[in-house]
Amino acid sequence: MKTTFAYLASAALLAVGLVKMAVQASTQSTLLIPTCLGQSVALPVASAGTPLLHCWGCYTAALGAVGLTVLAANGLKQTRQRRVSALS
Repeated sequence: MKTTFAYLASAALLAVGLVKMAVQASTQSTLLIPTCLGQSVALPVASAGTPLLHCWGCYTAALGAVGLTVLAANGLKQTRQRRVSALS
């Protein structure tokens, strides 16, 4: 049950992050980039490219992808250990 919940949580994080990135990309007409001195630089969407998608959605999607990868690797490891112990 814990593994199922972990898979669902990781998949939800990935989905929410991707949705947030898509929503942000479709709603903004300019991208405001904060500078070191407390000011910000406005960048039109046409020239923003991939930095436009950079928001908390990036980190959420990355966390979900890492979680799914770790869970899948752990599942493969456990399956392999079961097979080896069954053959012994």
